Amino acid sequence: MALKDAKDATLILAGGAEVKIGAWVTAGGAGSLKTFGHTLAPAELGMAFEDFEIETEQSVGRVKSIPVSAQYTIKCDVAQNETDAMLIAMRMASAQLTGTGNINLAIVDPSEIYYQVALVGKGYGTTASTDTYTFWRCQVGTVDNIPFGKRAVQHLGITFKILRDDSVTATTTKGLYGVRVVG
Repeated sequence: MALKDAKDATLILAGGAEVKIGAWVTAGGAGSLKTFGHTLAPAELGMAFEDFEIETEQSVGRVKSIPVSAQYTIKCDVAQNETDAMLIAMRMASAQLTGTGNINLAIVDPSEIYYQVALVGKGYGTTASTDTYTFWRCQVGTVDNIPFGKRAVQHLGITFKILRDDSVTATTTKGLYGVRVVG
């Protein structure tokens, strides 16, 4: 894969991204995703890697670096502190949300719940194309404190852990984290 000319200004991605969330679907199936909320800050895709590094007595410095761990995260901060968003943030099963007029969210022990999460933003160039990152198996990792105050907006700052999904198979690999589609 060759990199495009670094001076091409149409390759600069700018603008916000919409965060969409839905139930996890095995084998990388198309989930029914809905907009999670109005973001207060940019959504962030984080990456961290751990390597096993080899040094020898015959040379100064490392001679090999082998990947042993990958950690991907999505962080978003949404203004809507609605009960269905709280349900996701607190890792509660859907049965914990009851009622139609007065909606109740029973807060109990967190559950092992996975979601598909997508970041959808403006694509390259001046056309109406999109740039979409879809991650198949995510779990709520951390939630920022929720502010209550006279001059505060109640918001949910959530960091999702992106997990490897071994139910996704392809000819080139088994187990994927996600996919980026530009177009």
